[in-house]
Amino acid sequence: MSGRQALVPESFDLVDRSGRPVKMTARAQRRMLNEVKKNPRVSARDLKKSLAHANISVDESTIRKTLNKNGVHGRTPRRKPLLSRKNIAARLKFAKEHLDVPSR
Repeated sequence: MSGRQALVPESFDLVDRSGRPVKMTARAQRRMLNEVKKNPRVSARDLKKSLAHANISVDESTIRKTLNKNGVHGRTPRRKPLLSRKNIAARLKFAKEHLDVPSR
């Protein structure tokens, strides 16, 4: 018998984990992520309603935390003014003047 076999117990019993059990199952998370992929602008409130139809009652903060853990973050794009005709002309002039200037 090798040293590794001696250290491995005969059977692995499932032991209850300490702490609060998760509210969102893996299936519910996949369902929610698919819905967000279909419509990225869906709100947490709307997701809560759609999950309620599947008999999954979770809070909006739980939905946001789950989305954040899966790399989906609710960010609003920066607001900036559109380019005016004057700015477009100035940018084009600048680009043409600096066409032959080597970059750093």
